[in-house]
Amino acid sequence: MFRQILVHPADRVYQGIVWRPNEYSPIRIYTLNTVTYGLITSPYHALRVLKQLAYDEQGTHPEASAVLQRDFYVDEVMTGRDDVTATIKLHQELLHLLAEVGLNYISGPPTARQF
Repeated sequence: MFRQILVHPADRVYQGIVWRPNEYSPIRIYTLNTVTYGLITSPYHALRVLKQLAYDEQGTHPEASAVLQRDFYVDEVMTGRDDVTATIKLHQELLHLLAEVGLNYISGPPTARQF
């Protein structure tokens, strides 16, 4: 998920990487354009993007927005519905909403399971 979230261009300067393949090569400076995996703040950035998306789209995707607000932890969704048809509908709405902003989840259809 982190690699799908672009950092504002003005803030990319704070995500620098200094690299050289060996001690004789010149130093190269790279900047990361996406949220950096492994930083303490990375999960916050990911969740903040989802919260803003939910807020922005609550009028057009009310059910998916509600799930984004309360049922996500970083890139995991923990939600459900009372029947398979409603679950599939919610699944499709979530995938559509996330795809609209470039967050493409690789996912199969939800399945009914008995526990």
